[in-house]
Amino acid sequence: MRYTIRQLWFRYLNHSELLLYAVLVAFAAAIFLLPWFVAVVKPLMRVSPWLGWCAVPVLFAPSAWLFGRGVWRARWRVRLISSGQPVCGVIIDVKTGHHRGRAWIDHITYQYRIACDGNTREYTVTCDAAPYKLGELLLGSPVLVLYDPNSPGLSEIDRFDARPDDRLRLSSAPTAPAEARDERGPGAPPT
Repeated sequence: MRYTIRQLWFRYLNHSELLLYAVLVAFAAAIFLLPWFVAVVKPLMRVSPWLGWCAVPVLFAPSAWLFGRGVWRARWRVRLISSGQPVCGVIIDVKTGHHRGRAWIDHITYQYRIACDGNTREYTVTCDAAPYKLGELLLGSPVLVLYDPNSPGLSEIDRFDARPDDRLRLSSAPTAPAEARDERGPGAPPT
């Protein structure tokens, strides 16, 4: 079953710390700039109401930009997960964070290969770990990677198991013969 973009969007919003971060920064910026707003805008309002109200967008512009950037990144990731080219990748590094006795996955590094124009290119990408918990990902474990065919370096892990049919198809693909993998062992006769 494939998820629609709308379903993925809601699943992403439920797991996204990025949007939460943007909202918190927006409120923090508004609270931080509130004394400035009162100290600067009130005298401007006495001089000219128009001039005072022109200062209001200056107060909220940084927070609006952060929120818009968070929404844009979330939409980009959801579109990539829903319509990207699937390929099998491998987890090559899991960085953990520790604070006050708690541990969590901070970043994941994965690697994938794409064959294009007769050449095989290898890409290594580091991303944040949401929604994975400590112990769920192990080094060397396979993951479904979805990449942009127009720019293969842009990729995303299928974090929400949105494309299980592609994951099953790629994980059950036959492996290359031993000669192609060069795993015949030492002393094996050449073919």
